[in-house]
Amino acid sequence: MQALNNSKVHAAMTLEHIAARYEADGASLGLLLELLHAALHPAITDLEALYADVSGAPAPPSTESVQLAAAHTAATAAHLQLVCQLIDGMGPRDLGLEALANQGAGEAAAAAPPAGNVVIEDITAADDEQLGADIALDAILLSALYCADAQLQRPWAAGQAAAAAQQVLQALAAKLTLLQAELGQQVQDAPLLMQEVSSTRSGEQGQRQQPDGMQQLVVLALPALTPRLRAVAAAKADHSRHSTARLQPYSGPENFERTVAAGQLAWLIRQLSGRWLSAAASITLPMLLAIVEDPFPAVQACGLWAVQHLATRLQAEECRSHGKFLLRAAQHVLAGCSDSCWPAASAAAIAAASRLQGEGQGCQACHDVMAVLLDEGERGAHNMDRAEAWLAAVPPLFPLVGLQLTAHFGRLMPLLLGWCLAPRWSVRCAALEALLEVVRLTWQRMGVHAATVWRVLRRVHGDEQQRRQDLPQGPSVAAAAVAEHAVDCALVLWFAAGADFQLQLLSGRGGADDLLLQAVMQRLEAHTPSECQGGVMEMMEEEEAQ
Repeated sequence: MQALNNSKVHAAMTLEHIAARYEADGASLGLLLELLHAALHPAITDLEALYADVSGAPAPPSTESVQLAAAHTAATAAHLQLVCQLIDGMGPRDLGLEALANQGAGEAAAAAPPAGNVVIEDITAADDEQLGADIALDAILLSALYCADAQLQRPWAAGQAAAAAQQVLQALAAKLTLLQAELGQQVQDAPLLMQEVSSTRSGEQGQRQQPDGMQQLVVLALPALTPRLRAVAAAKADHSRHSTARLQPYSGPENFERTVAAGQLAWLIRQLSGRWLSAAASITLPMLLAIVEDPFPAVQACGLWAVQHLATRLQAEECRSHGKFLLRAAQHVLAGCSDSCWPAASAAAIAAASRLQGEGQGCQACHDVMAVLLDEGERGAHNMDRAEAWLAAVPPLFPLVGLQLTAHFGRLMPLLLGWCLAPRWSVRCAALEALLEVVRLTWQRMGVHAATVWRVLRRVHGDEQQRRQDLPQGPSVAAAAVAEHAVDCALVLWFAAGADFQLQLLSGRGGADDLLLQAVMQRLEAHTPSECQGGVMEMMEEEEAQ
């Protein structure tokens, strides 16, 4: 903490010095370079001291570090605001955006000299342009470090710092728009990558929205940023993949530093959509596949959220070429993944499987993902936290499999019915909602399973009624919610199972004491059987038509 305090004091002195120079002399390339150096280089060390847990994963600051974290956020916001002012006071060519566009155009890099040779080169104007391009890249990386994203685990990317980082990116994008306007009259001078993006079919059936300046900036910067980020984010995976007779001990970036770099790349990718994302996919996909092989869960999660975005937002043509790689990467991590990585892995796998799905329901990719998800559900069925996470992630896959969910009933129904009786009420509610969706999707086959499902629902409903009576302070809201979910599920099951099952319930032994059956009858009387049956059957017919 003492080192962090010293770093903050030095950063504050540097910021005050640069601000005074800015007031006296105005914006300059050297001043911006000095400010970016002061903001970027100590950033990872400071963030790790404030926001890393014992393993190196990002975490909220501890109680002792809350004030230091607030001071760090304020200092970072001041840095970023001054960076934004400097960018506003400079022209696009001074910022190196022209060189950045050329770098994004895919121009061939100069061939490396042979090993052992001494090469003497003169510094040319192109080198000065490259210096400006490096400054623009540093500013983009700084923004990607502090801009907010609800899915990425970056507690420092919030509040004033996130807003200021967004302003920096917007200022750079505005300068790029000015440069594009100047070069727009000469089509042949347009960057190759820009031409590729313009010629890519949008796949949105005639809706051709012009991408905003921020997406242009990110797409042009990615060819240069990806190697820089890969050197850090994929260092561990690349080291493990290296085939030698004797694998040397890993000595590269540590867990937190790799997580930060992976989060920066994921944030940049998640800003793109449509044809812009299509243009960037081939550049970033190899690095993403390396990141998801990292053994540290926080690094994997960043890569998987980027994979999920690609699988969700890529156009159909690109999904056909990249989808199998995305699905394979997500499935590989999903099998046996940690709790912290589970939301990202399940979301990425389901998104990739849904995009690979053909015209009919129940494609093989969905069945494969369902099998892996069931493996994980059975492995963590006793863990209520894992069960709740499973029930939050998996139901979106049910409509993709459709009626063919019955092929998984031998494993799926024991899980759902067991969780309907779980000790945690939120798990019971989620399990009943998932069971209701399964009954709706497979109502044609529910007659075989109706008796077993009804017995479980009757027990759930009875237990909740007993809990409501046993509480001295009155009925429990949680117990009432679970009981209502049980009645909803029983009502759909009543119509799905058919007349034979209904007659069996009404004429069976103990039917008069069946509280669940009484609740269903009350629901039918309240809405009239024709209205209730009409709504349920209409829903079932829609499912059958799909």
